[in-house]
Amino acid sequence: MAKYEGGCSCQNCGKKADVYTDKNGLAYYKCGPCGFFPKFSNMRHSQAFLQGKVERDEPAQNTPPPEGAIPVPANTVPGPAKKKAGFFDGVLT
Repeated sequence: MAKYEGGCSCQNCGKKADVYTDKNGLAYYKCGPCGFFPKFSNMRHSQAFLQGKVERDEPAQNTPPPEGAIPVPANTVPGPAKKKAGFFDGVLT
């Protein structure tokens, strides 16, 4: 599954394009206006592109909730379900 990495300007037309990495960690993007689709086939070139050209979006995890927002409780994972007693449970021991 592709992972969003940030944005960059297209090498062909200069418009903004979203950069993704594939399941192998190689970077690629597809420019919407011109259709340019560079995909790096070398990990070294892909990492250099990601470190130098990609403008990463700041994570919005530490932003305060909006005014009047209702807090949502954290999801609690229930414990394992109890095993149902079968016909031979306890008979053969």
